[in-house]
Amino acid sequence: AIVVSCILQSLLQKRLEATVAVALHIEERERPVALSVCQYLLALLSPEVIHDPRFADMICLSLRQNKQCEVVTVVVSSQFNFPRADFFSDVAKGHQFAGNSAANRARAEVLKEIFTILASQFHAHASWGKIEWEVAELALRFRSITAGRTQPGERKRARRTL
Repeated sequence: AIVVSCILQSLLQKRLEATVAVALHIEERERPVALSVCQYLLALLSPEVIHDPRFADMICLSLRQNKQCEVVTVVVSSQFNFPRADFFSDVAKGHQFAGNSAANRARAEVLKEIFTILASQFHAHASWGKIEWEVAELALRFRSITAGRTQPGERKRARRTL
């Protein structure tokens, strides 16, 4: 997931002309500040993240500290399967992660929320053309950054006033 996050970071930063940081690469003590000011949180979905409490905690922290933060999800592994409905009740009951009941309920809520967001696909081992196309499609999901910009190959039409 680290390699995929670096690829997406580089390509999205170039495409969006905006700063893109990888939360896993930010020192743990600095994450709360970084997550509190982020405009978008790109959640990379792979089989490992479902069982990693740090993933849920990072999203909980970001959404709790920053109400304007929007989550954009991307499936980065063909092995990823969205969890069944009973997974969320197991998380809330403490059957998936260690921790107190309030933390597990918060994790269950945030995981349920992000797993109901339509996820884009990203294939890191695809051809360069396919990777560029997937990144271009993903960039469209960052609405406030891409608003008003023309897409590659598209020209804005000049308005005529009579």
